[in-house]
Amino acid sequence: MSPRAVISLLVVCLCLASTEGRAFKNEKARFKRQAGSRCVGGVREDLIGEIEFGSGQYQNNEDCCFELRPYFGGSFTVDLEFSVFDIEQGPRCSYDYVTYGTSDGITEIDCGTKDFGYIRSFNSTDSFQLCFHSDASIVGRGINVLYITLPVGVPRSHRNCTFSTRADHGMIQSLPGTGEDYQNNLNCSYVFNVPRNSSIHFNFTTFDLEGGNGCPYDYVRINGGRRWCGSTINGRQVNETGEVVLRFVTDGSVTSRGFVARFNIMMGTIHF
Repeated sequence: MSPRAVISLLVVCLCLASTEGRAFKNEKARFKRQAGSRCVGGVREDLIGEIEFGSGQYQNNEDCCFELRPYFGGSFTVDLEFSVFDIEQGPRCSYDYVTYGTSDGITEIDCGTKDFGYIRSFNSTDSFQLCFHSDASIVGRGINVLYITLPVGVPRSHRNCTFSTRADHGMIQSLPGTGEDYQNNLNCSYVFNVPRNSSIHFNFTTFDLEGGNGCPYDYVRINGGRRWCGSTINGRQVNETGEVVLRFVTDGSVTSRGFVARFNIMMGTIHF
C-alpha cells in the first residue's frame, strides 16, 4: 500500500472514531437528561390523589404534564390544594412555571412562591392538565399538591352534604354523581340565592329514587313543599325569593340512581 493510501485510510478511521465519539457523548447526554428528570407525568383517573415533583429541588430543563381524567367522565370540578408551591419567579412567569389547562382551551400560568394551603379550582369536561416547565438556570423546591375531582353540582361529601351556589344557572346531582347509586342515610341540601322579582326552575333530566306512598323513604323536597320520589317528576318552579333549598333525603335501605337536574334563575315568572 502506498504512503498516500495509508494516510487516507488513517484519516477515514479518525473521522469515524470522532463521529462515533460524538454520537456516544450525545447519547449519554440524552440518557442523563431522561434519567435525571424527577417530573414524571401521566394520566390520573382517581378522584383524589397527590402530585409531587422536585422532592426538595426540581431540575433544570424539565417538561412534563399530568392529565386528570376522572373515570366517571363528563363535567367535573378540580380543586388543587398546595402544601408546597415554590417555582422560580419571572416576568409573566417566563422562566419556570406551572400551567392549568381546561377542556375549553383556556390555559392559565402560575409561578413564584405561595403560602401553605394555596388553592386553585377549575371546571372542565372529561380531562384537565397540570403541566410544569423549567428553564436552564434558577430552580426552586417544586410543588406538592392534593387534587380532588368531583362531578359538577354535588356536595363535597355525605357527611357535610351541602351544595351552595350563587350562579343563575347550572346543574346539580345526587351524590356521588358518577353514575353509581346514591348512598343510604343522606340528608343533603342544595342552596340557591334567588333575587327579588325572580323565579327558579328545576328541570330533572334523571330522576330515579326509591318509591312509596307519600314518599316516606327517599325523596326530594323543595322549600318544605311536597315530597317527590319514584321515577317521575315534572319540572318544578319556585316563585319564592331569597334562599331556596332543595333537600335530598334517603333512609337506611334501598338505593337507586338518584337525580340530575338543571336549574335556571330568571326575572319574573317562568311559564312552562
